[in-house]
Amino acid sequence: MFPLRIYLDADGLLDLTTPGTLSDDESEEKISDALEGGRLVFVTSEITILETLVHARRNEDERRQASIRRFLTPSTFIETRPVNLELIEDALNLRVQFGLKSPDAIHVATGLSANCSAFLTKDEKWGKLGLSILTADDLVALLKE
Repeated sequence: MFPLRIYLDADGLLDLTTPGTLSDDESEEKISDALEGGRLVFVTSEITILETLVHARRNEDERRQASIRRFLTPSTFIETRPVNLELIEDALNLRVQFGLKSPDAIHVATGLSANCSAFLTKDEKWGKLGLSILTADDLVALLKE
């Protein structure tokens, strides 16, 4: 079952990187331990960089921008996948079939192409695609099992 491959959309990533978003300190520790222990890998798209940095850039919050960029730096526990023509074709099909907005279609296509078992997102519409949807607290509960 491990490592779990979990796709992070922008909301999911912000939930993990915004202090106080997770329900308790133990939750942050569980996720950190799983990442460091190789039991969990996060996957995201380059489009997530745009979506997560815009607010911090508008507010000229250099510290927040640096924190998000550090989190998105490719490592053993995060894969930031490129947007390429093949992925755009897959996203186009999802957009046509399910009526997703373009950024959402790119996120879903990226997660599917990366063989993610679940998607950490607040976007409940993705559930109609038959995807396994998690919140940050759901992920923590899963890691406690």
